[in-house]
Amino acid sequence: MAVLPTAIVAVGSIGASSALAVDIVIEDGQIAGITQTLESVGDTLTVEAGGTVSTVDGAVVMDADSQVLNNGGLIEAADGDAVTINGDGSTVNNDGTIQTYGYAAYGLYSTGTFTTIANEGDIFTFGECGYGVYTTAGDFVFINNGTVATFADENSYGVYAEDADDVVITNNGLIETRGTDAYGIYVYGSHAVITNNGILRTSGEDGIGVYVYDDTEDSRTMLLNYGRIEATGEGAQAVYANAAGMAVASSGTVISKDAEAFYMGKADQMLMLVAGSVTEGGIYFAEPDTATLYVDYGFDARLTIDGMPTTIITDRQILAENNGVLTVLTPGLVHGGNTVAIEANSAVSGAVRGHMSGRRLGAAGDMVPLGYAATPAVVRTAEADEGYTAWARGFGAASSPRGSSEGFSTSLGGGVFGFDKRYADGSLVGAFLGFGDGVARLAMGSRVDTTTIMGGAYGSFAHGSTFVDVTAGLGATTSNSSRRMNDNMAEGGIVTAYGEYNGIFVSPSITVGMDHELGNLRLTPSMTLLYAAIHQDGYSETLSELSVGSQFTHVFSVNGELELGTLRFGAGEEGWSASGKLGAEGTFIDGRKVDASLINTSYEIAGMSASEARGYVGVDVGFTKGNYDFSLVGKAGYSSEGVASASVQGGLSYKF
Repeated sequence: MAVLPTAIVAVGSIGASSALAVDIVIEDGQIAGITQTLESVGDTLTVEAGGTVSTVDGAVVMDADSQVLNNGGLIEAADGDAVTINGDGSTVNNDGTIQTYGYAAYGLYSTGTFTTIANEGDIFTFGECGYGVYTTAGDFVFINNGTVATFADENSYGVYAEDADDVVITNNGLIETRGTDAYGIYVYGSHAVITNNGILRTSGEDGIGVYVYDDTEDSRTMLLNYGRIEATGEGAQAVYANAAGMAVASSGTVISKDAEAFYMGKADQMLMLVAGSVTEGGIYFAEPDTATLYVDYGFDARLTIDGMPTTIITDRQILAENNGVLTVLTPGLVHGGNTVAIEANSAVSGAVRGHMSGRRLGAAGDMVPLGYAATPAVVRTAEADEGYTAWARGFGAASSPRGSSEGFSTSLGGGVFGFDKRYADGSLVGAFLGFGDGVARLAMGSRVDTTTIMGGAYGSFAHGSTFVDVTAGLGATTSNSSRRMNDNMAEGGIVTAYGEYNGIFVSPSITVGMDHELGNLRLTPSMTLLYAAIHQDGYSETLSELSVGSQFTHVFSVNGELELGTLRFGAGEEGWSASGKLGAEGTFIDGRKVDASLINTSYEIAGMSASEARGYVGVDVGFTKGNYDFSLVGKAGYSSEGVASASVQGGLSYKF
């Protein structure tokens, strides 16, 4: 064991038949100019930050089992291998730099089984036929959180496993190779698991991002891509699966601008494309009769495939194939317009009911975009004055499904304007006009933008402490859908299919409640029933060649709410008020089936149907000054379907 200045610490037991395990430390500022050889089982070499091992060939050699190399500095070989691992069960932790130069040089070369390499730093090779990491033994584990880069005019390899079974390679960082016949990851063996969470980039003629070869009938090898695999150059392929029984799954990006993004070269292989994945480049199946293509829910695509697989599995998708082009679509997007219309109707109708509550009690109430039982934040005055009121409310609301790619997330904004007359007996009649502009988004980027206009009449009637509020509205919608699709022949791999359609709806509601004054507080339980009938016209999408028939949907909502409000915090009829609310609602949606056609295939898409319960809490703040009433409302809720929702609203009214 030859060492240039180092700190050496002996550890372990000394016995007649046992070797002495040694810790070798290359400290900050030290330079070891000769090969560091670990000879005994359990030896450890630590190169601290600022320390250097620099030789012509063979900077570090690990010759026995269970040895450890911890590198925080620089290990380099000017014309040969930087680190060689010959023992079994050894570990390398690299937080610094390992680099090598010259022909057929290796950054790390392992011939021992059960080797584990964890890279948090940099591994570089400069020279023809250079290898960043190389193994010829099984049960090899390589985890990259840093950078592996090999640069050459010809034959450079990032990570290479030759004749090695049970290999596990995980890339969370960057693996980059350059040169003709450059490979990012090359595995020859069975039972391998390759996971890419980072970036794997290969540039050069006939290069391959990930290549797997096995000559058995069932390799049971898996490639999982969550990141980006890119191959550029004439004939360069991103993924070449040359092992029978291999499974490839991608939820990330795979690009080959000049050849195949996926080359599935053996029998009994599966390619799984997960929602959110992007493929640019060819898709080829050499054995289509035994191949399987699986398309995940939420993945919309138009894929050009050479060798269309006999087995194509979708998760509730609709699909059609024509002349080697497979179109797969998520049917749920057709319900986006209805989704926004339902929420816009809820918001506008809730604003009207909130205003009625305030007028009925002689003060401004509130609006509930996410609920249906709006009540005021002030107590009833002794006498109800006759008169007219002009009023306006603005609102915003948003909802988001919990970790689901199947549900819509929504956002909505708009306003309501109204005018009414209040009579001496406390009854109220009026008219309103409201609008909303909202969007329903699927997790994978498709969306429907909908504009809603709604008008109607309302009335409020009271007998003692009991009140009844009614509304009746008629609305119209205009929707524009944008479907994000993966087209593997398009630049960037993404195209957008557009659709446009209109709709109408009618919606009555009734609220029954009671006001109970409790000293300086007011307790108001109430119940609201709302119904909406929505008709949506048929339409066709560009690019996707999807045609959708008209659809009709019924919406029923039952809402129970308990509000605790305060007296005004001021003198006489003027001042501040506040209230808190606790509510629960059930929404039932029943949609008729929708006829659809995709290229040359007819489908019957399930209507928009759901049953959902939601609980919510709210806080209202109001202020009255003269004939003006101001209000601010906030609400938050959560549903049985895992949908979180929130809303905010501000209003102004003037009595004359």
